[in-house]
Amino acid sequence: MCAIFGLIFQNGHKPLNSDKMKTIVKRLFLENMSRGRDASGVAYITGHSIEVVKTNLPANEFISMKEYAEAENKYMDLVNNKTNNGLISILGHCRWKTKGSEKNNDNNHPIVHGNIVGTHNGVITNDDELFTIFSTKIKRRAEVDSEIIFALIDDFAEVCTPVHDAIIRTGALLSGSYSCSMVHRRHPHLVWLFRNGNPCVVLHYKKAGVVIWSSVDSYITNAVAEALGEETKIPLEPSCGIAIDSYRNRLYRYKMNSEITYTSHGG
Repeated sequence: MCAIFGLIFQNGHKPLNSDKMKTIVKRLFLENMSRGRDASGVAYITGHSIEVVKTNLPANEFISMKEYAEAENKYMDLVNNKTNNGLISILGHCRWKTKGSEKNNDNNHPIVHGNIVGTHNGVITNDDELFTIFSTKIKRRAEVDSEIIFALIDDFAEVCTPVHDAIIRTGALLSGSYSCSMVHRRHPHLVWLFRNGNPCVVLHYKKAGVVIWSSVDSYITNAVAEALGEETKIPLEPSCGIAIDSYRNRLYRYKMNSEITYTSHGG
């Protein structure tokens, strides 16, 4: 059991208070900590860069680290920057280790593999087999089972357009459980969420222009309190996925075995 969570900031909204957003992200870490205390990590995504900070500490200690504070100040102050330098999204993770020591930081999340940065809650049981089958195309960096998800998506995305085709192809090969969030470096304005049985709750704070996801809905509502106004739930059913587009303020919805459909989730 682990916790995935994150935020994506939409275009065309009133400026957000960066101090308020810093508090919400810290509260999200503390709320999600009950699902994993072996390691914690965060990725900040802008239009041209992704920075990952992670280590083998529980969330309450992680958010007190100097490295966390430096990255927080660097990126959260860009939340209102509408240029390519602006902060688009944040991926967070609290890890309960199942495979791979938390002392090897490559085992901790967010996982970085090629163009993919992602987080995973669940257990993949055929990762060793898949790394062997695809050994001529992808190289393993760590021991954690989660790596195979993002390694395969990264490889398939080189020939699949759009990225959801790579996600669907990967999902068809996986044995085990998963709920994931990820970003592809070539499409930084998109956050991809997908799952089979493991939970992922997605809430849209339309007035503030923020979408937040987590493994448990109360983790979000407790962290946000009333700071962002009313929320609307965005359904994410088992064996389904969505991509949230921060530039176009649209939602791309698909099943893991079907074509993508396009819907709006508000301006």
